[in-house]
Amino acid sequence: MALSAAEKAKVTREKLRLAVVGVPGAPDNRTGRVLLAPNIRDFDNMDVLEAFRQALGFEVVLENDVNLAALGESWQGQGQGIDNLAYVALGTGIGSGLILGGNLVRGAANAAGEMGFLPIGANPFDPESLRVGAYERAVATHGIIERYETTTGENISVPVIFERAAAGDAAAVAAIDETSRQVACGIAAICAIANPQLVILGGSIGLRPEILERARHFLPQCFPYPVDVVSGELGARAALVGATAVGLSQLHNTLFGVATPNAGLSLPPTGAESPQEAAE
Repeated sequence: MALSAAEKAKVTREKLRLAVVGVPGAPDNRTGRVLLAPNIRDFDNMDVLEAFRQALGFEVVLENDVNLAALGESWQGQGQGIDNLAYVALGTGIGSGLILGGNLVRGAANAAGEMGFLPIGANPFDPESLRVGAYERAVATHGIIERYETTTGENISVPVIFERAAAGDAAAVAAIDETSRQVACGIAAICAIANPQLVILGGSIGLRPEILERARHFLPQCFPYPVDVVSGELGARAALVGATAVGLSQLHNTLFGVATPNAGLSLPPTGAESPQEAAE
């Protein structure tokens, strides 16, 4: 897909220098492995970075996909002009990206924001919680499906649960209510530690208005001061925009000889109509 996009833009393969690849979990650009990504088998054992390099034929940077989404919303979305924000992506799993003091927080092992491993929602001492994450078990796709199945005996997909809730199915409404209570707890945990000015919800489930409305309702019941919670403006494009931001920053640093790996993002001003215009 990347090479096809370049071809359509009339960019020859020889001019391609860098790919920014978003991955779930904590990427280690020294070993190429990706840790804390239970939904993709063997990512913690293989050299993912080198596999992408071989497939594409040029340099690759791995970055956590939710971190990229946080950067995207910070640069071109809901977070413009805000130095302290949290982006929470809820879907198959759950994760967060933190921007504090205007800088993306990665942590010592690129694992900052892996909120699926918060010790809430399910028993954190259960071996499955060590593999998947206690909080992720309770709040992400599997948790919603299991919650509905426990009540009804029926195993159905998350979109169908939302459809049934909209039609008035009491069990579906209860499953979404409880999931939203758990989302509120997770947001409260982030706010207690990081104190962001804004929390942005994203992901296939997090972007649903039913989750936003309920999370806003439950949050004041478990956290003592007001928190501004909004839906992401960029939707599914947030990580793509964030990856563009990282790529542009790398380009800028390369052109001007800045080689420090933790250099701040050097981005053009917001308001450009397209990444191409931003690059220009």
